[in-house]
Amino acid sequence: MIKLSIAQRLGIALIVIVLLVFVLLGPAVHLLTESWWFIAVDFADVFWTQITWQVGVGAIALLFYGGLLWGNFAIASRLTRYNTYIVLHELGLHHYIRYVPNLVRTLIVVLAVNGGVIFGQAAWETTLKFLNRTSFDYSDPIYNRDVGFYLFDLPFYQQIHGWLLGLLLWCLVLALTLYGLKGAIEPDRGWQYALRGGSKVHLSLLLAAIALLVAAGFWLQRYGLLYSSSGVVFGAGYTDVHAQEQAYWIMSVATLVLAGLFIGSLWRVSLAIPLYGFGIYIVALVVLTGFYPQFQQRFIVEPNELAKETPYIAHNIDFT
Repeated sequence: MIKLSIAQRLGIALIVIVLLVFVLLGPAVHLLTESWWFIAVDFADVFWTQITWQVGVGAIALLFYGGLLWGNFAIASRLTRYNTYIVLHELGLHHYIRYVPNLVRTLIVVLAVNGGVIFGQAAWETTLKFLNRTSFDYSDPIYNRDVGFYLFDLPFYQQIHGWLLGLLLWCLVLALTLYGLKGAIEPDRGWQYALRGGSKVHLSLLLAAIALLVAAGFWLQRYGLLYSSSGVVFGAGYTDVHAQEQAYWIMSVATLVLAGLFIGSLWRVSLAIPLYGFGIYIVALVVLTGFYPQFQQRFIVEPNELAKETPYIAHNIDFT
């Protein structure tokens, strides 16, 4: 292990301090000037509400992000506790094995802080609006949802969905990396048998959870069609309602089935069924969300566009 002299340690500490000052100085100056402005116009309570919610939402997100990442890595570590870092040994890098735990801890801290700060900055206002949502007593003509749903609920659900999906993808990357380095992924046994035991269960559950979130994402995308700009006017058009929405429905159900296949693989030795299912799923995704709407637009809408789009143009006028 490399030993540093006192002078070297002080030099590293000084560099870290300078970097921290450089990174934090800009935000600190911005925060200070913002506080002066809000106080000057007698809106200090608004400023402190914003800061409180940013810090609160960010702290909760940081703890959840870090906790799930660490718990996921702890599970993967426990399942491979009797394995050596075979890949590092084969590459002649076994001297660096002692640094892996600290490297992973640092990565988890960085990811957690990054996830917490970004979510706190981006989601505090959305969260506050969601918690104080109200009804407009006026519904959209497609889904019959109150307008308040699109202003308060949908943005919150979309933000939570994107954040959780990113978190689970990082969990998957960390687990795959550890299993790969420790030889728990065995391609020599055949691609359908490359995983077994606890690592197979862990990754199957992670993939099933990701699939469930993707299914929820397709469900939420249906409501996003009301903001579509692909038609003759802004908002949902004929193709959006009769092709794109159907595609999202089908893909949402298909993704739930895919999640079920990954869960079902827990009782099977082979991963062939969910992996074949994933291949079919990708083909369906391309056809249903890409080719099918284009086919509808080209051969059904365009030959009689005015008649097909008139009801949706009326919706646009009514909501203008």
